[in-house]
Amino acid sequence: MRITKIELENIKTVNHGVVSFRNLPSGGSVTGIYGQNGSGKTALIDAVNYIDFLISGNELPDGSSNIIRIGSNSASIAITVGESGLDKWEYRIVLSRPEEGSRAVLTSESLKDLTHEKGKRRVLSWTKASFKDSEPSDQESTSVKISWTPFKYWKSVERFSMEARKVAGGIEAMAIEGTRSVFFGGSISHLFSLFASYVSEKKEQGKTVHDAKEAAGKMLVFPFCKAGIDFVELRKGLRVLPSLASNMPTMDFIYIPSELDLDRENGPIFSLDSPSVHSEERVKELEENIRVLNPVLESLVPGLTMELRHMGAELLEDGSKGARVDLLSSRDGVKVPLRYESDGIKKLVSILSLLVLAYGDENGCVFIDELDSGIFEFLLGEILQSIAGGGRGQLVFTAHNLRPLEILPTQCIVMTTTDADDRYQRFKGNKATNNLRDQYLRAVLLGGQKHPVYRPTDRARIDSAFWKASNAKEIDSDFDSFLNALKGGVDA
Repeated sequence: MRITKIELENIKTVNHGVVSFRNLPSGGSVTGIYGQNGSGKTALIDAVNYIDFLISGNELPDGSSNIIRIGSNSASIAITVGESGLDKWEYRIVLSRPEEGSRAVLTSESLKDLTHEKGKRRVLSWTKASFKDSEPSDQESTSVKISWTPFKYWKSVERFSMEARKVAGGIEAMAIEGTRSVFFGGSISHLFSLFASYVSEKKEQGKTVHDAKEAAGKMLVFPFCKAGIDFVELRKGLRVLPSLASNMPTMDFIYIPSELDLDRENGPIFSLDSPSVHSEERVKELEENIRVLNPVLESLVPGLTMELRHMGAELLEDGSKGARVDLLSSRDGVKVPLRYESDGIKKLVSILSLLVLAYGDENGCVFIDELDSGIFEFLLGEILQSIAGGGRGQLVFTAHNLRPLEILPTQCIVMTTTDADDRYQRFKGNKATNNLRDQYLRAVLLGGQKHPVYRPTDRARIDSAFWKASNAKEIDSDFDSFLNALKGGVDA
């Protein structure tokens, strides 16, 4: 299960943009997003990061309203999810600016079943609309209305059972709050499980599945039980390293996949800042992950491996047994805490498990902002060429280093444009023998694509700006002297 398309509306510098991800002969998918600074590369990664928050059942974080484009009060993000080359679901959200605070408000969600013909596609959605009371009063008040589509089926859900009615009421309360996904925030998953249990019970009683569905209230929502399962699979493989993490000059953490920490609150992050205390199960898991990652690390940085140093038993906050451990690097017999390695080594180590996931797991769905930061360009090309040639999962990255343009297939590259209303495009007129790096630099200088890929800069103007900035005090002093001389002449 992976993301096959993303559509953005009013996200950061993107008025509108669509990116479709293409599969490679290996069955995997590698997509690099390239473009000028401030042209919408990070916006795409950040958008997927907030989708990840919601489908994980977590609250939108503080500061999430910053993703909404300046000058707009709302924004939308839509992802298409599929497997084996077949699109299955479209999940769309609308975020609005809050009246106070910095956390965006979720005001609409829709889940569309794409497996049917266009005219017969099923959609489950809700929208929160605010409106002012019609009667005049000294103090204005705002009411909230939740509308479900299709309404008649949702009412049948409420009539299904007392428990379903209670769950439905909780869902509406969650929608009014607007900080968590209604579909993936817990309640609706419970509702789907009620239907699934009911159908299973009826089947055991000898009723057909069709009869069981009818008895459950002609529920159009029943097919969406499968959506819940599919999105759980997506969430298991989805890993997003957004700009705030991957742009850090020093990557003082290592991303280790963990079955123990699937929730965003704890996350599969092992800090390199200092020795830390973990449960015995977590320590065993760390050791196993390091064992798996070491051959990959040594192939990328010959002679370098990692190991876990045990520093003694220690109790966790809940009173259970734990151990204090530190992560070491080992090279030529010399062992030092990994945090003392170069920033480039720490960056490489921090994302290593994500790259392995994108290579080996067909459900791996990895998004990394600024992948090239701190990584030697030739090594970056070797890594990407390996994943594109034999990978089974999905890797989407942003970068400025142009080396990947020389070695990746053309279908792996998406360019941002200077047109905010059509922010992403693929190159036209390219052939298998074209060097995409040369073609990109030609487009920067001469154009020739549907939309310009670079807003022109002027070398002479850059030189002048640097000179003025470097000599600002002298320029101001000379100008003041000039004004004083003028003033003296006038007074005389």
